[in-house]
Amino acid sequence: MTVQRVGGEDHEREHRARHSTLYAPLFQFAFGDVATWGTKRACVLFAGEGREAAILAPFVHELWVTDDTEECLAVMRSRFAAERRVHVSPANVGTDALPYASIDILTGLVTLMHIGAASVRDHYAREIKRLLSPTGRALVQVMAGEGYWHGSDHPYGNPDVGFRDDHEVTAYWAQYAPVQWVLRAPAIPVGRAEPCWWWVCLGSDVR
Repeated sequence: MTVQRVGGEDHEREHRARHSTLYAPLFQFAFGDVATWGTKRACVLFAGEGREAAILAPFVHELWVTDDTEECLAVMRSRFAAERRVHVSPANVGTDALPYASIDILTGLVTLMHIGAASVRDHYAREIKRLLSPTGRALVQVMAGEGYWHGSDHPYGNPDVGFRDDHEVTAYWAQYAPVQWVLRAPAIPVGRAEPCWWWVCLGSDVR
């Protein structure tokens, strides 16, 4: 479910590069000041070429990054070659190597917005729940949906599982972890079809 797979060959570079300007302040809003990350284990699902992982890597104790295209994995292996704290793993292996309740900081950005099948989204929501430590936090990014579309006219060929309002976002994620906050933001770039994005912070209120 990498960004490349759901959004096209250039989506990782163009789309995530725009998003990455938002990551540093959002990470501190979700996970606390970087000065508190030094003992924490982090994980980035669908890390692409590692832009948000590069923000986390200098400050955390250990970082796991996953993706399911060899191109992105190769970029991350090169990018983090000198970082012994960073473990690059194919998504089909990925978090299976991590024990229950072992992650303090977890992100699932960009790609989770484009998951078209409810079963896939539910699988990753359960995985986030499994991985979060008792004091852990997760930050996910999800998109709005104009109802629930079916058929070949859907952009990604699957039912649309985007959310319709703040209540629906909160109700869904609260099944898996406490919702600390939901931030509604304009889509980037301006003029996109979806009316907004949501950033959802999940997990403990004790850090």
